[in-house]
Amino acid sequence: MLKASGAMAAATLFSRVLGLMREQAYMFFLGTTWVNDAFQYAFTLPNLFRRLLGEGALTAAFIPIFKEKEKTHGEIEMWRAANAVISGLVVAASAIIGLVMLGISLALAVHQFSEKTELMLHLLRVMFPYMLLVCLAAALMGMLYGRTEETDGGENTGAGEMDSGEAASMGGGQPAGDPASDAWPDPA
Repeated sequence: MLKASGAMAAATLFSRVLGLMREQAYMFFLGTTWVNDAFQYAFTLPNLFRRLLGEGALTAAFIPIFKEKEKTHGEIEMWRAANAVISGLVVAASAIIGLVMLGISLALAVHQFSEKTELMLHLLRVMFPYMLLVCLAAALMGMLYGRTEETDGGENTGAGEMDSGEAASMGGGQPAGDPASDAWPDPA
């Protein structure tokens, strides 16, 4: 247990250091100009949907159902439920992306914006489709977490609180013999 806690703490520290380096790179290349502001605004909207769809309510609601299907109906039904959720997530995220991209394109074509707003809308149009991939990755990491981690009662309770970096540092997908993987049960 102590070994797993230490690995988690080290992974969290490493994630924070990488985040600091990312912010320093932003400041080096973009400075504190309006270009940086436009980039940050354009990046915020896809991240909001990622947190809501991928790492928020969807994952928190689905993981207990995912585990319950495995216990009561077997692995085949569990994967059918996972397939249905992932399919729904892809369709919903694609629809949202399509509507947002259409709205941005129409707004840029019809209305004359200030240079700052126009740059932000162009950046948003480029960055918004990333929402689909990160939502899908977050849902898959939640399923991985649900397959590898159980609490005392056998139900997974923390998946909705995890972000992508934390899920990646949980040890899932570690090669055999890796010390970090020894702390987690084998999903097979």
